[in-house]
Amino acid sequence: MKPVNCPALLRAFSRTLTIPGSSTTQIPSAFTFAVLADPQLGLLEYYVEKRPLPHHWDRELQKLNKSIALLNRLSPKPTFVVACGDLVNAVVGDAYREPQTADLLSAFNNLDPSIGLVTLPGNHDVGDSPTMDTIREHTAIWGDDYYSFIVNHVEFLVLNSQYLWDDSKCEPASINFKKWFDDQLVQLKNKPGVVPIVLQHIPFFEREPNEPDDYFNIPTKNRFDFMSRLYAVGVRHVFAGHLHHNSVLTWLPAEPVPVNATHKATPLNMITTSSVCVPLGADPPGFRLVHVSVDGSVQHAYWTLDELEALLSRGEQPRFI
Repeated sequence: MKPVNCPALLRAFSRTLTIPGSSTTQIPSAFTFAVLADPQLGLLEYYVEKRPLPHHWDRELQKLNKSIALLNRLSPKPTFVVACGDLVNAVVGDAYREPQTADLLSAFNNLDPSIGLVTLPGNHDVGDSPTMDTIREHTAIWGDDYYSFIVNHVEFLVLNSQYLWDDSKCEPASINFKKWFDDQLVQLKNKPGVVPIVLQHIPFFEREPNEPDDYFNIPTKNRFDFMSRLYAVGVRHVFAGHLHHNSVLTWLPAEPVPVNATHKATPLNMITTSSVCVPLGADPPGFRLVHVSVDGSVQHAYWTLDELEALLSRGEQPRFI
């Protein structure tokens, strides 16, 4: 597709990126970030309303533009916003893929320059069963499909969860991903003061950890292996999208997992955020604000666009106690 200039977009290369204005020296300092899940331009008319062609996504863009305007009004501003997969609805090869992507990038052009835009792939971005070609198409526009980055005392692992859902058509890429993942865990074991947080598209589970495999979760063959290993290096918060409804659940290993002495045996929080454009659950469109304190504690709240607009119009700001 034709390149679209989007200064806010932070593209990862060599499996890492830098958030402008943030510290990478692992010095504890509080900050906030936003989780904006499943903008998925084009979903409403294609899937929900099942309209005949041609399809439009102006109503999704209205909600996305409103969310960006609200992010810009926050004070202090989030250090970054992560678009948590399913960036557009059209899959690779669909005629709507290019215009939806161009409109999405154009919308994010309005994001305040001080707020970095971080992205990761969902199933609509690289396919339910990714291929080497769909991965290359995605990374050519958005940068690496998995990577890590540091903000103050927090290390973020950004995962391409499609490798965990079905890697049968992209085994070389999946092998590289799993090797990188193993290396990241080894490094985290040697960083006892770091707070690790995971960002991905598909949640490990939707309703309860032992649920059967389906479209909305990570298959059990990978689910417990990856959760256990993340837990062992101190991951207690995983943020995802995909469901188009909110879900906040917890998991503890059935068997004791050796953990670093600095990490407590507290539950892993599986936090799924509803769609900013086309929710399929009870919550209206919105996004999640996440606050990381100096001591590494994590607080989060889902704000509907209307609720947040009303709060800001009163001259107030979201607060974390």
